[in-house]
Amino acid sequence: MPSKRNKAFMEVALLRAQRMTLYAEPELADPAAIDELVNDNILTKQSNELKYAPSHDILEDWALVKHIRRLRETHHEPEAFYQNIGNKPALRRAFRLWVEDSLRNRAATVFELIRETRQQAFIEPYWADEVLVAILRSDESLIFFEEFKTELLEGQAQFLQRTIHLLRTACKEHQTSHTHKLLYPVGSGWMATLSFIHLYLARLGSLRILITSLLIDWSYSLYKDSERLSTREVGAVKGILFTYLEEIENQEEKAWQEEPLKNRVKSLLDVTFELTEYAKSEVQALLERAIPKPTDRYDYHDKSFYGRIRKMTLSGIYCRPLTKFLPEQVIAMAKATWIKKPRLKTSEHSKNLSPILRILEQQQEEDDYYSFDKNRQFGFENHIDDSPSGIFKTPVYNLLLNHWQRGTDFLLEIVNHCTNYYVKSREARGDEIAEVQLQLLDGQLVNQSGSHVLWQAYRGTVVSSYLLESLLMSLEAYLLKIVEAKTEVSRQNIQLLFDYLLHGSETVAISSVLVSVAIAYPQEVGEAMLPLLGVREFYEWDVHRALDDQINTLALWDDEISFAQTKRHELNELPHRKKYGYGLKGFVLDLQLNLKLFNEAFFSVLDRMWEEADEQDIYWRKTLHEIDARKWQITEHKSELGGFIIEPAYEPTVQKLVDDFLPERESHEQAAVAAIWIGKIYDRKDGAIADYALWSKTFEKYKVNESFNFIHDRPVSLAVIGVRELNQELNIEQRTWCFETITGAINRLIVRTKHRDAYLEDGPPGSIFDRDAALTALPLLLKTTNDLKKRERIIKLLLQALTSFFHRIEMDPLLASLREQLWEADATVANQVWQGLIRFAQLRKSQEKDQWRAYQNEELQKQIEKTESEFIRNVITGEENEAVDFQEIRLVNWHSQVLTRALIMLPFNTEQEDHIKYRKFFIPLFLKGLDKDFEREERIDRRPLIYDDDRISLQKHLQDFFLYCDNENAADIAELLLHRASQILSST
Repeated sequence: MPSKRNKAFMEVALLRAQRMTLYAEPELADPAAIDELVNDNILTKQSNELKYAPSHDILEDWALVKHIRRLRETHHEPEAFYQNIGNKPALRRAFRLWVEDSLRNRAATVFELIRETRQQAFIEPYWADEVLVAILRSDESLIFFEEFKTELLEGQAQFLQRTIHLLRTACKEHQTSHTHKLLYPVGSGWMATLSFIHLYLARLGSLRILITSLLIDWSYSLYKDSERLSTREVGAVKGILFTYLEEIENQEEKAWQEEPLKNRVKSLLDVTFELTEYAKSEVQALLERAIPKPTDRYDYHDKSFYGRIRKMTLSGIYCRPLTKFLPEQVIAMAKATWIKKPRLKTSEHSKNLSPILRILEQQQEEDDYYSFDKNRQFGFENHIDDSPSGIFKTPVYNLLLNHWQRGTDFLLEIVNHCTNYYVKSREARGDEIAEVQLQLLDGQLVNQSGSHVLWQAYRGTVVSSYLLESLLMSLEAYLLKIVEAKTEVSRQNIQLLFDYLLHGSETVAISSVLVSVAIAYPQEVGEAMLPLLGVREFYEWDVHRALDDQINTLALWDDEISFAQTKRHELNELPHRKKYGYGLKGFVLDLQLNLKLFNEAFFSVLDRMWEEADEQDIYWRKTLHEIDARKWQITEHKSELGGFIIEPAYEPTVQKLVDDFLPERESHEQAAVAAIWIGKIYDRKDGAIADYALWSKTFEKYKVNESFNFIHDRPVSLAVIGVRELNQELNIEQRTWCFETITGAINRLIVRTKHRDAYLEDGPPGSIFDRDAALTALPLLLKTTNDLKKRERIIKLLLQALTSFFHRIEMDPLLASLREQLWEADATVANQVWQGLIRFAQLRKSQEKDQWRAYQNEELQKQIEKTESEFIRNVITGEENEAVDFQEIRLVNWHSQVLTRALIMLPFNTEQEDHIKYRKFFIPLFLKGLDKDFEREERIDRRPLIYDDDRISLQKHLQDFFLYCDNENAADIAELLLHRASQILSST
């Protein structure tokens, strides 16, 4: 019976594998043997069918491997052997298992099969690959490399190249580690291959590209189970890696200075940093060689070898293992790279300069020599590329996570340094620097320097140093990570950190971060926040912080870190940012009335502030009344509100001040109500319908208002609602006002960009929300206006806006409105503007060099504006109406930004032949322009052919294009992109 059971099971397993079915019906098996296998739970039976399947995968594998072994014993010729195995997945898996098993017991059999397979050309190539993959995924790969050493190295190491290719493609598996699902290396082939390469690295110079790719793939092992890595494997990686780095550092091999190896240096350094745990001394020595010396004078040079090391070390992305195992070297690198070095006036360098250059160098001694250079004003080197700010721009967040005290001490040192530097700078003279004093819980008094700029720096809503902002954002993110755990340990830790930071801080920039954390988690911070609640200036500064957080939640795109914008947006949207409209003032009142965590202790702080308050300081005494719950009272019942009013009981002098401001307050409240109504109608929310009577009432207020409320008033949005929703009901005066309000606002926005002026207060738009309303209203005006002069004005504004220097964030809604509405409103005008815009690209490129010089040359600026105005006038009058031959467009003499705008304003599903031709022509041209070697011989300067903003704009446009366009248009563009991708792949 055992023999019959064996045969029955083998037949079921083989039939199931060959037929690729869940159950198989045996034809030759003994029924009694089948029944016994079912009763013993070795086979499972399909209900109401005489079909069976193995109960356990391991048993099925055993049967199929046994089948493969018999085939090999009966078919000595490889071709017959492979033909009998077939190509069914289960049998190919069994073949791999047989190879692995044979390596342990009969390795010579496998080696013979490999040689025979490689020698016989008529055998399908994938069988040779199957054998190699089986070996590489097994636990016995080393013996393969020992046996085939000669074959692997001969003929430009073609066999080794194939082996590496199979290792990189077939010896990886999806696994989840550290919340990431990635392809991780599997099998002993990685260790064996790397050991072999290390041993014969001197003979494999032509394989540098392939070997660096292998190292990069292997590095994922460090994320998975680095503790299981063998000493031999790590040693091989270190040997290869540091040999290559030595070649790069010493410039011994020119190949590293050319593409494509030049682009692999950053990846090699990334692998090196990840290997820090195993190569601590080697990485430490590398970092120390890259630390800039005090006498070094150069720009950041992040493309140089040492410059790249510095940039990656100080990046929040690549520094994680460095901050864990080499924190002191990271700190030393940061200090040497960030902190501004004093210029030695008696240096040999200065002696050799001409008199004029020596004077210029002496001018640079002034801290704020460059008015736009915020790094210098805060005591940082001016060459630091740190825009935009965020927690991934510095290693501080990781330093704090891995070594909280070292990280905190370093952060305090840097922030104290830059604050002390800033308060002495010329720039700070207009910032109303204040010296404040905090009384700590132990009674100690500490002094801090502060201003509204330093207070809001952690939010990035004021003009300060991006580096300072990043440091403070990292501190806040770290503290929030601790406190959100809400455990007894986390409470102790956060209170310890509050005390530690307050004792060491000389700047309110740190205190503002602590206030933010306290507002977010008051129950967790507890009485540790008390020292922060006794400073008058904190209440005043935090009102502005809260206001800016209400209207400014912008998260700038980071060209280097794709996910940084998402993280910045998440941090901007944290609930506590906008919970209290008056910031700290609203928080402390809620703390007393609702939370009641430590009222008696806080009342002591309030009493001290009352004692110190000047009797004549009415505004501060008003604030004290508003933040002291003991000064509040219940007044009369208001039936319309359904309850009693609770408000501060001001002392007489303060009450008079409040009464004097009552009309202004009521006006402010009315403006807020009107803004809410306008917003709902403009955005068409909640089924809101425009009411002419309400519109007219607001119009009467706006038309005579000479000073618009920046926060609430939205005259442009009201004008758009009038034209869009109520045009037939408006009288001539109202229609004229709508037209002039919209066009006037657009014109002011355009003028602002010409003069790089951040604010223009001479009329609407008063609110930031009116900006997009103005920019997107031009197609609407064109659609509702028949007056020829007005239409010419609209066309002029269209061309001026499209050729302006609007930031991408401003330009995106404008282009979207043109794409969706302009062609429908008037296709003739749309084409006129579009053709004129393309021709303008050539003019803009010819003036590009002059545009930069015009910042310091008013006459040159006027000449440029005159030339552009004449061009726009000619487009409107028809003098510039010649169709463009797209084949003549070259990026060296046509401006990519203007050409990109011309593409984005086209409708997704346009049927016009010129539009389709332009899209098919421009996209490949744009992609080629991203290659810095493209058209190099025709460039007259070092400016890029494609700017980052253009690349980002086109990237986002293509995402929308494939989402909304029809299948035919999408297929054409997809084919162009795939063709370009294949060209890039073939070149590498």
